[in-house]
Amino acid sequence: MITVSLVRILIILVNGSTVLSLLCLSCKNVRYVQDCLTVEECGAHQKCYSNRVTDSHGTHTYSLGCVDQFACVHQSVQKEKKKESTHGKTTSASVKTTNTPHLTTSPPPVTSTTPPLTVATPPNIHVLVSGPHISSYGSHVQINFIIMPLPQSYVWKFNGTHALPKGVSIQDSEGSLAGMATIVIAKLNETTSGTYSCIPTVNGRQVEKTHFIGIQQERPTVYISKPAVTTSFVLVCNVTGYPLPLIQWDFVPSGIGSHGIPPGVQFSTEKLKSALYVGAYNPAYHNGVWYCRASNALGSAITSVHIH
Repeated sequence: MITVSLVRILIILVNGSTVLSLLCLSCKNVRYVQDCLTVEECGAHQKCYSNRVTDSHGTHTYSLGCVDQFACVHQSVQKEKKKESTHGKTTSASVKTTNTPHLTTSPPPVTSTTPPLTVATPPNIHVLVSGPHISSYGSHVQINFIIMPLPQSYVWKFNGTHALPKGVSIQDSEGSLAGMATIVIAKLNETTSGTYSCIPTVNGRQVEKTHFIGIQQERPTVYISKPAVTTSFVLVCNVTGYPLPLIQWDFVPSGIGSHGIPPGVQFSTEKLKSALYVGAYNPAYHNGVWYCRASNALGSAITSVHIH
């Protein structure tokens, strides 16, 4: 529906004579009338109008500007006919125009209206998190925090404390509307798994978002790298699995000999890897099948390599 209203009147003096010119607010689809700060000069036989539209969500928007008086009269007549038809009457509609300025020898006082002061509500802070909640032991993990609007600073926590564990770093980048910060875990283990918290600050306001990363429990797998055999050789047994598997070696000789690791063999064992070193290779003692076994609470795995 179009409703006619006089928004502003401006008196302009041209060549010593007084000419009355109508200025109206001119905007399309503004949320509030006071948000419209643009004006236009109406032509002859025009008036100011405002049109309110309500969408399916109940939200109002306004369009304002100049309109021909005939359009205003037509809308007014249609409205009056509709109203009187509802009451079962067929009387003629009367058109009423208001706010029509009259020319006078002295210009009327110019009045201005100041739109009411509105206090903008700070926008809500939105934090989106992407990243795994569980991953393999020793894996490289990244957790991304996307913050809108763009934050001025960050505070980080790990398991409720402000100290990040060793091997964890923060990488951040900025866009025009949002910021992104990434937690980089070089190797996921017992000291780097847990709850990470991001606390961004946007215009003095803060919000906290947490993300938990745990270690995937897995049955062991095992693999032996076979080296070239010269006067010495090294066998390396690499395993996976969590809880951390127990690594054990065994040997079955090719010829006559007892089952078990021969004398003079050295071992170096760490998490998920064990190395066996034979410093003085002797085919009579060291030719045969070497076994590496890994086991944890979920199961075990074994593999072998033949030295000959």
